[in-house]
Amino acid sequence: MSRKPNQHISNTQTTGDGVLPKMSLKQAFAATYSREHSARVSKGQCRLIQQGFHHGGVAGFGLRRMIVDAEGRHIRILEHGEQKRNRNGRVILVHGPEDELKIVRWIFEQFVKQGKKESEIAKMLNDRMALKKGDQNQQVHPTTPMRPWNAWHVKQILASEKYIGNITSNRKSNRSDHDVSCAEQTQLLRFNDALDAIVSKNIFRMAQRILHERSTRNNSSRPGCSKEHGAIDYDES
Repeated sequence: MSRKPNQHISNTQTTGDGVLPKMSLKQAFAATYSREHSARVSKGQCRLIQQGFHHGGVAGFGLRRMIVDAEGRHIRILEHGEQKRNRNGRVILVHGPEDELKIVRWIFEQFVKQGKKESEIAKMLNDRMALKKGDQNQQVHPTTPMRPWNAWHVKQILASEKYIGNITSNRKSNRSDHDVSCAEQTQLLRFNDALDAIVSKNIFRMAQRILHERSTRNNSSRPGCSKEHGAIDYDES
C-alpha cells in the first residue's frame, strides 16, 4: 500500500467506533502495572524500615549485613555482593571489624575537629593503606575490597545517619506514580537507634552543619569558587 511521504501512521489512533487498537491497550495495561508495582515495592520498603530492617544496598564501611530469623536471632553475616536466599529471613546492619570503626571515627574527627577536606582525608587514608599493602584482610574501599578511597566515599560516610544508628530511606523517590505529591516524593523514612552508634550524635550534627554551610556558600558563589571550612570545636558528650 502506498502513502504520501508526509503521511503519519500512529498506533494510538482510534478506529471508527472509538475502540483503541490492541497496541495502545497493551501500553495502558503496562503503565498501570508499572505504577501499581512501584507502589507495592515502596510500601514494602517502608514496612522494612519501620521495623528496623535493612532495605537493600551495600552496608557501608564499618558495617555488615546480618541475616536474622523471624525471632530476631542472628544467623550469619552476608559476604560483599551476596544476596539473601532465605525469603523468610530479614537483614539488619551490625558493626564490622573494630579497625574499620576506628577509621570511621577518625574520619569524623579529621573533618570536624581538624578542618580537613574530604579529598585530604581520602589521601591520608590511601597513604595509610599503602603501608599495609601486604595485609590481605585489609579493606581499603568502603564497599569493595582493594579499591582506593576518594572524596566521594568520605562524604558518603560523613552524611550517612547509619553511623549514629539510624536507618533512613526515600531521600529522593524514584517512583513512577505521577499521582504522588511532592511532599510524599521527598519524604524521609527513618528508624532511630536501629543499631549502636559508631560516632556521637553531636559530632555527626557538627559534620552536617559544615556540609550544609559549605554547600550554601558554593551555591551562592561562582562555579569553581568554593570556600574551605575551618576547624570547629565540639563537645564529645
